[in-house]
Amino acid sequence: MLAQGAYAAEDKERAQAEAKRALAIKPDSELAALTMAQVLQDLDGAATLFTGFLKKYPDAREVRSAYARLLVEQKKFDKATDQFQILLKAQPDNPATLYALGIMSMQGNNAKVAEDYFKRYVEVLDKSRTRTATRPRR
Repeated sequence: MLAQGAYAAEDKERAQAEAKRALAIKPDSELAALTMAQVLQDLDGAATLFTGFLKKYPDAREVRSAYARLLVEQKKFDKATDQFQILLKAQPDNPATLYALGIMSMQGNNAKVAEDYFKRYVEVLDKSRTRTATRPRR
């Protein structure tokens, strides 16, 4: 993507223009939205971009995940937890989401809920290892 190349070359103005152009061509492009948020270098602007994008494309997992992490960075833990809950509902066995919710619950001083998320996290990892170990080798 041209925006990423311009960003890597530290040409912020061109990176923003290319990201806008990419979103105009393909408005549902998660990569374009993520790149635009990156080149904005403004947390509030990125949050606004993400919320608008998610209103139009609520199943955009990568954007929702980035938005949740951004909310954590802004110390908006309740809103971040809400976003991680949406992610978990869509993919109940996603270890990264389970782990994030465990951490969020610990930070919220909710040890029992954190423990439940971490137990589920370990179960999912164990299942994953078991499936990998029982697959026939080629």
